[in-house]
Amino acid sequence: MIMEPLCVVLNRNPKWRDSGERLLREMDSFDFIEAWDAAVKERQTVPSVTMKRGETNAVGAISKLLNKFGPETVISALQCITHAVTAHLTTAMSKKNAA
Repeated sequence: MIMEPLCVVLNRNPKWRDSGERLLREMDSFDFIEAWDAAVKERQTVPSVTMKRGETNAVGAISKLLNKFGPETVISALQCITHAVTAHLTTAMSKKNAA
């Protein structure tokens, strides 16, 4: 999972976590696709029949992260990932439209 290591780093460095736009600009150099591919290789799937109604892997993971790191860190990590994904998708769409 990408979120936990990011939360660890942000939790250890509150100045980074609280730097707002500057932190997001630093995420421009983050290769989200490479990190995602590595995370997927290590992912363990959970059969849906073992989950309660309305429960997902993401909800459980985020709940654990909130309990471990607090909302400020988890929100910053989610913003970083959202920024990285948006930047990647924007670039990909621009290349597709230019072709």
